[in-house]
Amino acid sequence: NILVDSTGQPKILDFGIARIGVAVVEGAATETVTGKLVGTIAYMSPEQLGGRSRDLDIRSDVYSLGVICFELLTGQLPQDITDMTIPQAARTIVEKEPSRLSAINRSLRGDVETIVGKALQKEKERRYQSASDFAADIRRYLSDQAISARPTSTFYQFRKFARRNKSLVGVVVVALAALVAALVQMTIDRNRAIVAENEATESAALAMAAEQDARREAEQAEAVNAFLVDIFSAPNPQVSGHDVRVADVLDSAKGEIATSFADKPDVRVALHIALGNTYFGLGLYEESDAEFVAALETAREHFGEDHEDTLVAMGSLGHVRATRNEFDDAERFLRQAYEGFEAAMGEDSRRALVAANNYAGLLRRMGRNADALPIYEKNLAVRERKFGADDPDTLASMNNLVAIYEALKRFDDAEEILNRLLPGCRKVFGDSDPRTLIVTHNYAVFLEGQEKPEQATPLYRDILKTSRSVFPEGHPQTMAAIAALAGNLWDLKRFDESTPLMQEIADNLWPDRVDFDPPSFNPTYGDLMYHYAMFGLADACVEAGDVACVVANLDQAIESMKRLPEEQQWRMGRIEQFYGESLRRLGRLDEAKERLLRGYEILSEARGDTDDVTQLVIGSLVRLFEEMKDEQQAGEYRKKLTDEKATDQE
Repeated sequence: NILVDSTGQPKILDFGIARIGVAVVEGAATETVTGKLVGTIAYMSPEQLGGRSRDLDIRSDVYSLGVICFELLTGQLPQDITDMTIPQAARTIVEKEPSRLSAINRSLRGDVETIVGKALQKEKERRYQSASDFAADIRRYLSDQAISARPTSTFYQFRKFARRNKSLVGVVVVALAALVAALVQMTIDRNRAIVAENEATESAALAMAAEQDARREAEQAEAVNAFLVDIFSAPNPQVSGHDVRVADVLDSAKGEIATSFADKPDVRVALHIALGNTYFGLGLYEESDAEFVAALETAREHFGEDHEDTLVAMGSLGHVRATRNEFDDAERFLRQAYEGFEAAMGEDSRRALVAANNYAGLLRRMGRNADALPIYEKNLAVRERKFGADDPDTLASMNNLVAIYEALKRFDDAEEILNRLLPGCRKVFGDSDPRTLIVTHNYAVFLEGQEKPEQATPLYRDILKTSRSVFPEGHPQTMAAIAALAGNLWDLKRFDESTPLMQEIADNLWPDRVDFDPPSFNPTYGDLMYHYAMFGLADACVEAGDVACVVANLDQAIESMKRLPEEQQWRMGRIEQFYGESLRRLGRLDEAKERLLRGYEILSEARGDTDDVTQLVIGSLVRLFEEMKDEQQAGEYRKKLTDEKATDQE
């Protein structure tokens, strides 16, 4: 919801739930992209996730700015919440440390990493104490001055680590269990897929071969698991006297793979892939890349270019290269994996379908939508034929295809898929699952974009109903759902329904409910949503012809705006514009003139005449003077317009 224009000015586009523009119904076959949940959970601070507005202050906004800064620098979020339920995502943000910038891009280590790391501290006391402090450190860095932030000490990291775990040995066991469980589950899933496909179409000889493969893989998994047990059992931090991290253990283990399994190349490949996946999960992409390269080289040497292990390593390497924005290499590896799996296992095998989807996802990320389209269309057709419309991966393919159709402006095709996708998600995942909620919201936004807002209304109602059942009263997610529905009803001029919703937002987000610190206060998402609600309430009053109601609501909004620091006072000009426009619509032209001129003075001085918000107030002044039959004044302000459409906006 934030764009930057050609002058470098950031603009907030929407105060409701953001449009999700990437694949969000994710399963084994979805593309390798960062996932998002409903609303803005990925940008919430740990203290925000409890939904207790009284606990929030400017430092919560500093955390959100830190997430945005991290994303701008790396192209990804600090924490991967792909495929997580809302509680799991919240727990991840609250409990787990974000990725380090230098793990993604080594050129960002040093001061940049320290600045962003300070903004993303779990405890708000350890963050920058205001947005201006955050900005000041960035300016110091840009002017080659010493920054105020300091890297987090090893001792502090150790204390946090110890508090979160009963013992360091316990941490090692948990990490080991996760790796072992992942390997075992991968083996089970793979064996099930082999058996399921062979039962229907393969001969007895092939079924026997599959059974032998399964036995070999079980032996391989057992060897891998035993190795992992050994490496995670070896370190004892009480003896070594320093922090023992999972990454340290993995680093020490890499050299043992070749010697311990010299005669078992299949085990070496599996271990390199396991370590690569673990490094990737830790955000150590360079180390992950090296392990996948080792896996690929070993598999090629011993099994050949077309072997399944070679293709798996190739796909894994393509994934990490894409994450590192090395798109040429990523495209080559993912394409080879896709073509290799189709040739070796058939286009309707799950391996080939996953590889095809990942390759198409990369093409889409590179902006090659026309190239990705036939792959996505074929992927969906095969999945529906072989696994049915209710298979989770089939639904994922539908969602991917909708996004491509929208990007290519094939809206009728997109709507046809959406009409099948939403009922499918409700049936398979349930109404309250994040994947269902996101598809519901995307469908509603799609309908509004197609000028069908009345069809979007029941979808927004469904989202709000679920949000109320999941989140506590006043939670930001619920407020965002209320705002989305209220905005939809407002656009439809159904003020009797939108007004109570706007009032609920105002009641929950009224600044006096929070103990603000005026010197460091900065507008937050909630504050902006509050003013949006006050606009909605005032607009309903205008429609009812109730001048006193308009004055009461907008006077209250102006009073709350006085808390803003000097650099944010331009927002007062926007309220004055809305105030004046409302009075003009009520026929109170002299009072409207006073408000609009005051709004223009504020906005022109703060942002210039060509700014979009300033253009709004100029357009209002043109309309006002035309109604007052003052053509001279109307003409003067009309000359200041850069877009004649501004006179049509209220």
